[in-house]
Amino acid sequence: MRTGSSHRCWLASACIVGAGMVLAGDAQAGEGALRLQQTQLDLTVGRFEGDFGLEDTTRYDVLAAGLRWYFPRFELQVSMPWVSLAGPGDIRLVGGQAVPGFRRGPPGGPFRPPGLPGGGPTDPPPEEVVETRRESGLGDVSVQGEVYLLEGSETTPWVSGLLRIKTPTGNVDRGLGTGKTDIELGVSLVQSFGRTSLFADAGYTWVGDDDELALRDVLRLGAGVSLALDGARRNTASLYVENRANAIRGLTDQRTLAAGVSTRFGEDLRLTATGFAGLSATTEDWGATLRLSYLF
Repeated sequence: MRTGSSHRCWLASACIVGAGMVLAGDAQAGEGALRLQQTQLDLTVGRFEGDFGLEDTTRYDVLAAGLRWYFPRFELQVSMPWVSLAGPGDIRLVGGQAVPGFRRGPPGGPFRPPGLPGGGPTDPPPEEVVETRRESGLGDVSVQGEVYLLEGSETTPWVSGLLRIKTPTGNVDRGLGTGKTDIELGVSLVQSFGRTSLFADAGYTWVGDDDELALRDVLRLGAGVSLALDGARRNTASLYVENRANAIRGLTDQRTLAAGVSTRFGEDLRLTATGFAGLSATTEDWGATLRLSYLF
């Protein structure tokens, strides 16, 4: 999703749970088990805050519910976020980024952030001036499918293909979405060396056209490492870094560092905590998520 909420929840999942789930599934599939043919419920809470390269600070909170269906060669996922946004009065969320210029410029004309070539006026008409805004509501729901293209081993990586569709369910008038559908195609690799797993992924998103924003398609690249802290893989620690082309033309890429820990209770319950640090001006200064996953 990607609104900020879905994107960050996905990133936390990829950082901690994804590699461990695939590798655990590999071991179980080798034993002839059907554990992959199950359903996982994810509940996530998070907060992200920063100036996003602007003068004022924006904060948004996320409460997301998700379902995953695991099969021997593929998985399906649906994620539905509730977003609460607090910041300057002209802010809207685009790809987890606070963007100025909400309802600025001539009606139907493309939005360009003030200061860029061809940009609109820096101040809206007096009747539209709002000092701050606090909005909440449903964010953009995302549907994602992942296919295991190559089964991994000690010498070859797992290779997976990804298709993700972000639906325009976020309220545009409240600044919670663009009102357009985005489609992403991606690929990921996971290689295990004992308790250590290396993973890398890449994706290309076709971003829906917007009447007010000068949007462009997005290329993202990410890489990370996960370490099992015990032989049973009940406890893991992970580090992940991602660079994403900015969906707003003329703004710098979004770079994020995520670090997290995950612990499993019994066989079916897992708790994951992830912290985020923005490495570029257009990302949040910091963020944190807590995710509870139940497999049944």
